[in-house]
Amino acid sequence: MIASSEKHLSRIYDALKLRLRSQPLIHSDETTARHGNKSLFLLSSRRQV
Repeated sequence: MIASSEKHLSRIYDALKLRLRSQPLIHSDETTARHGNKSLFLLSSRRQV
């Protein structure tokens, strides 16, 4: 079950990464979001992702 979820989520992550990298401008916000023990930085583009 966990391996299946990891595979599914990694596909979503890879698609999101490709979409963000293809944008002419990406905004990085230094505000962090907590997820478990990790601090995450927020990224966005002007287009819907």
